[in-house]
Amino acid sequence: KVGGKQEAKMLLRSSALLLGVIATCQAFSGPFLHVGVGSGSRRSSITMQLDASKVEKFVAQGEKAVSSGRAKKVKTLHKVLKKPSGAVSVGIECSTDLPLKADDLKADFQIFGENGISQKLRGSNAGAIWIEKKEDGSDLKVAQAFAKEQHSAKGDFPGPVAVIRGGVTTMEQAAEAAAAGCKAIGIRLQELGSTDDVQELMLAAKGMEMESVAVVSSVDDVSSAVDADAENVMVLPLASEDEYSQIRESLPSAVAAVVQLDFSAEVDATVKKARDLHAGGYSAVLVSGLCTDETNSLELPCSVVKEITSKRSSKVEIKTVGVRDAEVAGAAGLAAATGGGGGESAPATTTKPKKVRPSFKKKAKTSKTPVGMDNWGLDEFTMEDEEDPDAVFYEKMKTFSKGE
Repeated sequence: KVGGKQEAKMLLRSSALLLGVIATCQAFSGPFLHVGVGSGSRRSSITMQLDASKVEKFVAQGEKAVSSGRAKKVKTLHKVLKKPSGAVSVGIECSTDLPLKADDLKADFQIFGENGISQKLRGSNAGAIWIEKKEDGSDLKVAQAFAKEQHSAKGDFPGPVAVIRGGVTTMEQAAEAAAAGCKAIGIRLQELGSTDDVQELMLAAKGMEMESVAVVSSVDDVSSAVDADAENVMVLPLASEDEYSQIRESLPSAVAAVVQLDFSAEVDATVKKARDLHAGGYSAVLVSGLCTDETNSLELPCSVVKEITSKRSSKVEIKTVGVRDAEVAGAAGLAAATGGGGGESAPATTTKPKKVRPSFKKKAKTSKTPVGMDNWGLDEFTMEDEEDPDAVFYEKMKTFSKGE
C-alpha cells in the first residue's frame, strides 16, 4: 500500500533505477572490468570496475534528497568556474578513447603516470575535466581513471581538478558518475521534460554531494535554467556574438556562465575567442577537441589553457610586505621568491604557521589584489587584478619552496 502519488512515483523510480543499476554494473564489469587500452607497445591494460553497491548508495541518497526537498549545498566547482578574482577559468573536454595506462609510466600520453594527461592538465591550471556520457557507459572508465588520479593530489597545490560527467539525464546516470568519483554532472536541459525535472535532478545530484552544470543552447533553455535556480550554466557553441550577449544578459550575475568552444585549427583564434567571451561577461570556457587519442599530444591542450589564462601585459609585479617567520621564509628563499626585493622586516614569531589556503580579498580603489600568505610566513604580496591568483601563487611558491 502506498500513501499517495508522490510515494508511488518514488517507488516506481526506485524499482526502475535498481534494474538499471544491475544492468549497468553487469555491463561495466563485463567489457570494462579489464580494459585493454589502445594498441601497440605503448599501451597496457588496467583494471577499472564500477562498484554496484556505491551506485545503489548514491541512488538512495539522491532519492532521499528529492523526497525531503533538502540537500547540502556544494559550491567547490562553482568557485572554480566563477573565480573571486574575476580571472577566466578554462576546462578541457577529454574524449573517451584516451589510453588509461601505458607500459612506460613516464610516457606523457596516458591518463595515469607522473607525466600523464591528468597530472599535466592539473599542472597547467585547468579548472575542470569534462567527460561526455556515452550510451554504452564507456565514458565511466575514463571518468573513473581521471577522478582516481586527481584524488591522489588531495592536499597538494594545485589540488585535484573536478571531473564532470556530461549528458546526464537520469538519477541512475548521476549515481554512476558519483560512484566513478565525479564531482559534478552536466545536464542538457533540452533532453529533460520540464523545469521540475531539471530541479529534481539537480537536487538529487546535491544529495550525492555533486554539483550540476545546466547545458543550454538557446534563450528558452536559459529561462528554464534560471527557473531551476541553476548556479552553473554552460552555453553550447552558437552562431553569433549577439546570441552569446543575449544569453549572458539573461543570466543572473551570481551564476557561473561558461561557454563551450570547439577548438579551431589556429591556437590564436581559440584564445582570442575565449578572451572575447570573458570580456563579454562569461567567467569560464570549456574547450573541446583538444584532448583526444587522435591528437596524441599534451602540448596543445596545456598550451591553450596557459595562453587563455596568461596575463596579456608585462610580467606580474610581486611586492613583499613583511616577513613574520625568519625560519620559514629564510633570506635565500625570500630573495628567490621576490626577485631579490627586500620587504620591510617584522618581528619573528615562534608560532607554527597555520596551514590554510590563501584568502583573495580586494582592497577598495586599487588596481592590485593583496594575497594573504600567513601560512608561508609572509603577510601578503600584490598582483595585477587581471592575473589569476592561483597561477601566480603556485609559480611563486614553487620558487619560494626551493629557497626554503
